[in-house]
Amino acid sequence: MFRFFKWFFKTILTTLLRLIVLILFLFIIATVFINKNQPDPEIYDNSLLKLSFPIVVNDFGTDDVKNLAELSLSPIMYRDYLNAINHSRFDSKIKGLYINLDAIHGLGKEQMEELILTIVDFKKSGKKVYAYGEYITSSGYEIAVVADSILMPGSTSAMLNLTGFSKSFIYYKDLLEKFGVKTNVIHAGDFKSYGENYSKSKMSEQFKSEINKIYDERFKLFIEVLSRRFSDSSTLEKDILSGKFAMLTPSEAKEFGLIDEITTPTALIEEKKLNKFSSISDYARSYMFEKKFNSVDLKDEIAILYAEGNIVSSFDRTEDCINPTKLVPIIKELREDDNVKAVILRVNSGGGSALSSELIYQELKKLADKKELVVSMGNIAASGGYYISTPAKTIYAGKNTITGSIGVVAMLPQFSKTAEMLGLNIETVNLGKFGSLYSPLTGFEEGAEKLFMDRLFKTYDEFKSRVMDNRNISPDSIESIAGGRIWTGTQAVNIGLVDKIGYLNDIVDDLKKEYGDLKVTTYPKPLSLLDRISSRFDKFPLSMFGDEVKTISKKFRTFKSLSGEILFHTMIEDLK
Repeated sequence: MFRFFKWFFKTILTTLLRLIVLILFLFIIATVFINKNQPDPEIYDNSLLKLSFPIVVNDFGTDDVKNLAELSLSPIMYRDYLNAINHSRFDSKIKGLYINLDAIHGLGKEQMEELILTIVDFKKSGKKVYAYGEYITSSGYEIAVVADSILMPGSTSAMLNLTGFSKSFIYYKDLLEKFGVKTNVIHAGDFKSYGENYSKSKMSEQFKSEINKIYDERFKLFIEVLSRRFSDSSTLEKDILSGKFAMLTPSEAKEFGLIDEITTPTALIEEKKLNKFSSISDYARSYMFEKKFNSVDLKDEIAILYAEGNIVSSFDRTEDCINPTKLVPIIKELREDDNVKAVILRVNSGGGSALSSELIYQELKKLADKKELVVSMGNIAASGGYYISTPAKTIYAGKNTITGSIGVVAMLPQFSKTAEMLGLNIETVNLGKFGSLYSPLTGFEEGAEKLFMDRLFKTYDEFKSRVMDNRNISPDSIESIAGGRIWTGTQAVNIGLVDKIGYLNDIVDDLKKEYGDLKVTTYPKPLSLLDRISSRFDKFPLSMFGDEVKTISKKFRTFKSLSGEILFHTMIEDLK
């Protein structure tokens, strides 16, 4: 009977795998065909370059795919968008910029700073910048003020909402207790607030003070940006905080001098006698291809290594995370490659695994001992994100970057009361003390909590030692900086956690001045569509189904390699 079921399931799986390979083959053929017949992204003469971003904009790359043909294209990195805007200053086809304020909410605060500076540089070309929004928020208005004209439609349904900042935090302790769940959250650092919403009924005073500190600094920076348009910043600050500029109609916004015109995008194009809008995504892809096709084959390089997402354990296979299994070999490769003259580590992470942070730190430290390592902090580089930044010779951050959070936290949920409420009787047999240390079904036995605390504080001490050694901070000063406290980039410069306020493209330019005109290469290399499919396919436990299925798997891998060559030769044929 067992042999029958094994044969049955093996036959079914083999048939399914053959079908998958056939579908993939047809998919590749279709992609090649569509790519050959797909027109290049059209950049219109006499047009405005329209800045409209996806819902989420990642530093390392954002998929802005509109059709099948684009599935095989590499994601657009945020730096590519900025470089495309810079390039458009000298493009005779592009007559100005058009910022869609309703499509920039995927940008983080540091990314917004970079975009604002890029737009300011664009204006030096003499070309006009227009900002249009139907529902303009405070963050959207922060970008709008650098435009030559701010526009809204003529409808009372449209709205400008210029207010202070607000964020709500949900605390789950009382709810979880109704289900018998208790969450033990152990902090090393009085201001390390992560997880407190599971163990407390309300916000701690330490966490509240940290949020207020960040909001005060960010509001000051917000007014600083708005002062580009308003000379009386103190009156502006009072008006915003009093709610005077909340939920304004376009007419009211114009009356207060917050916007310039009431019009529509179509009317703007007609009024300025322009052709139409050119998409920033299309323009960025066109610029990327043109730059790659016309690039000089330089030997030496500046490497940009992206570390974006949560820092996870080595065995975690979650995509879009920082994993030492994937990152450490790349760091080693960059260290041993004599053509790599300097490395920029672009960090955009709120932290995660302490062990993984230490493993990445150790490899980065070896790299920093051999060649120049510079850190560019993105929207956030806190906790483990700051940990891996410490080996750098120079650390740059945006004014609004969130960093610090030097502390450690552990969370252990317990479901013993839940089991009791459900009528479950849990019987535990231990051999030796602390045998059930990590069990969610038993409470802490005597001495267990102290053991956790001791272990946690050893990790905390190691974290602090990394900061002290690399940032030249004394033991007497470290606790007032650490303890889980969070800082903006500006605040971090003042206390020595960060060296300078600066941005990724500025760092690249500075390194080129130091080392010469080197090529810029990004790591990790983006996976192709076939590689992404293959990585999933390779993880499937095929060994249990016999040699025939494994043979099909090998054929798929061979097919994947050949299909890559087909795509490459098709591209070469198009270039001819």
